Amino acid sequence: MKLDHDLYAYLWEDPDENNCNSYLIAGEKPLLIDPGHLRHVDRLFGLIARDGLDPDQIGLVIATHSHPDHFEGLEAFRNKRVKMAMARDEERYPSESGRLLFEMMQQPLPEFRIDFYLAEGHLQVGEKAFDVFLTRATPRAPSPSTGRKDRRSSRET
Repeated sequence: MKLDHDLYAYLWEDPDENNCNSYLIAGEKPLLIDPGHLRHVDRLFGLIARDGLDPDQIGLVIATHSHPDHFEGLEAFRNKRVKMAMARDEERYPSESGRLLFEMMQQPLPEFRIDFYLAEGHLQVGEKAFDVFLTRATPRAPSPSTGRKDRRSSRET
């Protein structure tokens, strides 16, 4: 569903099954935010295609946090020419305390790779610029910025 110029939302509407909302920012290097559960990625790709966009053109996938319903779908991209990013603490969560969440949901840990870590500050994706703010989504997630700029957070993809 197109929300604005280059901004698309894919809202999860099934009350009987868990998944997240996903967002796509079109442009020179399309950006997908939160691919959701792996078992629903094909559905997401179909919705993206229905909006006239090509899922194979996605250049960057960002997982906002590592709960299964937000990042498990990264596995669908691990062998594609797409960059993947999330906060460093979020990458550790599934193999540490988050492992219990996956076990409780009777889900295997997804196979994924992270090409770079998100950090507070500027993120350049093709011709689009973003400000990254990290929040607490899982128990070990980074705290919001205190206003201090981290020079290492500037990133171009």
